[in-house]
Amino acid sequence: MKEESISVIFPVYNEEGNIEKVVNSVLEFLPDIFSNFEVIIVDDGSRDRSPQIINQLCRESTNLKVIHHERNMSYGMALRSGFAVTKYPLVFFMDSDGQFDIEDMKDLLKFIYRFDIVVGIRRKRMDSVYRIALGKLYNQINSLFFNIRMQDVNCGFKLLRRSVLDNIPLYSKSGFINVEILVKARDEGYLIKEVPVGHRPRVSGKQKGATIKALFFKLLEITKFSWQRSLLPRKFKILL
Repeated sequence: MKEESISVIFPVYNEEGNIEKVVNSVLEFLPDIFSNFEVIIVDDGSRDRSPQIINQLCRESTNLKVIHHERNMSYGMALRSGFAVTKYPLVFFMDSDGQFDIEDMKDLLKFIYRFDIVVGIRRKRMDSVYRIALGKLYNQINSLFFNIRMQDVNCGFKLLRRSVLDNIPLYSKSGFINVEILVKARDEGYLIKEVPVGHRPRVSGKQKGATIKALFFKLLEITKFSWQRSLLPRKFKILL
């Protein structure tokens, strides 16, 4: 028996060396698992050949949709654009850099009927020492500010129910959107589960999430979000 229908979102920025292979792997995987599916590619103002590659992929498959941002608006805005047009009860998003294997979604699906959000944890993160250390520090900062005890809040491999997105307005523009989703869902009483997934080295393109600009905007949004929450009544339950 196949699973519920699903909307899959790919935020893309300058991934000409990865996007075709990643999307094709997902298009091969989904029909065996889901009765209906859509793949939404959000091109966040790419300046390489990504837009042309994406457009060609969309011409070849009716299950693909594309949203083109005229300029780079950042990861959070790309996800929000994708969320806004999803139509199925399950929503999944995955980085388009080729470091995740779509087959690992099967492990997340085992828990989606008992939890509202299932979050990937990279078993062995295949990044530089700098990025791994930065990721650990980022987890600690968010734990301190928001009491969210998770091992890998920024992992770009998450499965959630569309109903969660309907009930938590999102405002983050940066990669902080991962934390905003989890904190707001936790505050509303939704159940969250972390599940280990594989992680592969990047073979093409450049990392974007650890640039000075990206880090600045994440810290800015952490500060702003923390201040806004301090003005709200403390009525949420700690579930993590």
